[in-house]
Amino acid sequence: MITNSIILFNTRNLLILFFGIIIHFEAIAQNHSKEFEIEITNTKSGFELRSNQGSRWLNLSFSNTKFKTENIDEEGMVGSKVDTVPTDNEYADYLITFSKKNDIVTLIGVKGTSWKELSFKLPLNQTQKINQDGIMK
Repeated sequence: MITNSIILFNTRNLLILFFGIIIHFEAIAQNHSKEFEIEITNTKSGFELRSNQGSRWLNLSFSNTKFKTENIDEEGMVGSKVDTVPTDNEYADYLITFSKKNDIVTLIGVKGTSWKELSFKLPLNQTQKINQDGIMK
């Protein structure tokens, strides 16, 4: 009788420990954003983006004449309207909205960034690097 109680008690504790570990690692995975690095260059014709890490694309560009906002994620351009940002792509690890007014670039981290918004001046023919944690030097 005592042996059965001990076995049942140990089995229950092992199950609780097992499920606790699984829940812990799922929470860590959800809070850890995948690393990415993007170079943004302001050119005469618009913006050129180069992904150095964490994207399925290498180069993207936005024309000055048509560029107001642009949404990009790990897979590339995903639309240009701020009010219809496609947040349902479960396969993309990040989603960023780009906008520009004069030489000021504003980025909104919708998904997969530790920042909510970044703004910086980017003069013509200059490049700025960003990553999941913000502006890089």
